[in-house]
Amino acid sequence: MPLRFGVGAHHPWIDGFSYPAADVVQQLQLAKVFGCDSYRVDWFVPQAMSSRWDWQWYDTVVDTAEQLDLELLCVLTPEGGYRRSYESLLDNCVPVVERYAGRIPWFQLANELDNVAIRKGVDGSRPEHFDTEALPMVRNVQSALRDGVRLGDPAARTVANVAWKHTGFLERLHEDGVLWDVNSLNWYVQREQNELTGDDQLLAVIERLGALPQEQVLITELNLEGGAGTDRSRLAAQSGRLEEVIVALRDRAPSALTHVFLYELLDQPTAAPGQDVYGLVPVDRDTGLWGAQKPVATTFARHTASD
Repeated sequence: MPLRFGVGAHHPWIDGFSYPAADVVQQLQLAKVFGCDSYRVDWFVPQAMSSRWDWQWYDTVVDTAEQLDLELLCVLTPEGGYRRSYESLLDNCVPVVERYAGRIPWFQLANELDNVAIRKGVDGSRPEHFDTEALPMVRNVQSALRDGVRLGDPAARTVANVAWKHTGFLERLHEDGVLWDVNSLNWYVQREQNELTGDDQLLAVIERLGALPQEQVLITELNLEGGAGTDRSRLAAQSGRLEEVIVALRDRAPSALTHVFLYELLDQPTAAPGQDVYGLVPVDRDTGLWGAQKPVATTFARHTASD
């Protein structure tokens, strides 16, 4: 089966400048212009569900995605952080899943929980690389969200996510009896390939993820480390390296890998330096208007069009 491609975006609570609620339809339409067949976005789990919870943005995302034939991967994001009880997470997760039962195929169980628990000075490739004192909290979050999805929509698939080489985190959760359906990876490439971050390393990590009981693997974030703003050499490096990586994935990735999501749709000029220029399309820092698409957008669209 050929690789399928999507793009990441954000809830306006994360970035209301680049991703204002009023423009959410245009944001999904732009993803479709680039040939995406899936869309990854934050999906908040409220601290307390009430009649005042504003469903409008969520309803619009789901309705528009269906109209555009975009599959949604929603990243369940606990409002207020991870230090919440199992009951609070479960009880407030169910409504945000149940409302859209049968319409959202994937729910990611938070993002990069591995980085909350990893010890210093290790690469995360082994179960013992994770702090036993931090693990109960992340187990609680992942278990509560997984159970919330199961109660809200038994047909939806749950996605557990790690960054870089942190496969040991998922191995440890599996040993501890935590359940989920799909493994996913966030991976940021360097300008020059090397023995730590080259494409062979990426393929080896995917193979390890595919060897876990869940079998299916997604790349949920892919881009050049640090992105690219206006510097021509970085723009060229971003486009060139992403071309190399996508070709390597197409030609050599294990069959367990089914989807690749580029991070992200739009630049975030109000974000911290190093986090602000990952987009396919730049955003003007003063007006919030979109600029001309970056070279990487053309590269990305060429590959999405070939599927």
